[in-house]
Amino acid sequence: MRATKTLLLAGLLAASALAPAGAADLLQSPLYENAPEVVPVEIGNAWYLRVDGAYDFKSDVDASADGGLGRSDGTLQLDGAPDFGVGAGYHFTDMLRADVTGRYWRGDLSGDFSGGGVGGKLRAWEVMANAYVDLGTIAGFTPYIGGGAGAVNLRLEDVSCAAAYACDGSADASGDWRFAYAAMAGVAYSLTQNLQLDVGYRYTHVGEGDLGSFGDLRLSDDGFDRHSIQAGIRYSLW
Repeated sequence: MRATKTLLLAGLLAASALAPAGAADLLQSPLYENAPEVVPVEIGNAWYLRVDGAYDFKSDVDASADGGLGRSDGTLQLDGAPDFGVGAGYHFTDMLRADVTGRYWRGDLSGDFSGGGVGGKLRAWEVMANAYVDLGTIAGFTPYIGGGAGAVNLRLEDVSCAAAYACDGSADASGDWRFAYAAMAGVAYSLTQNLQLDVGYRYTHVGEGDLGSFGDLRLSDDGFDRHSIQAGIRYSLW
């Protein structure tokens, strides 16, 4: 009996000695883990701005003229001209991006019909949405291909006529909006982390429409193509 009491007393003493240490460890150990810090996504870090300059090569324009001796078909020549553009775009992935661009050019347009010669200056404003596929980067060079669709506003100005046509060159056309599409290919070179030099080729087709009425002369065309070499810079906003 005395031995049993001795064993019970020893057990109580051991438990009392261990209890404070266990409670302290429990209080010191965290009951939960800290949640990982939320890193905010920087809005706009995939946007870019662009500025381009180009040269549009000479184009042939199948056209018709009404006036004087009636309707006459002919070919007008649209001379080469500089081309300027600006735009803003977004990188969806490392390979896919898109932008919206606005461009302006003004070139001489002239030709002969059976009733006489016609000349003037053709002014164009273009708005187009474009998509591109970047084909990978090697030593800072990134080749790409792309395409776009939009509209072009054409206005024939400073018109002059010869022979049977009696036209009023001051009666400039009000401007004709036409559907247009484009295909592009080129290569971009990274000058800095945010700045790229973009050089490429661009094909643009402008749909048919009216060039306007000038006195007793009315001009229309079947649409035309423009082939351009362009260079510009793209600045990424990150």
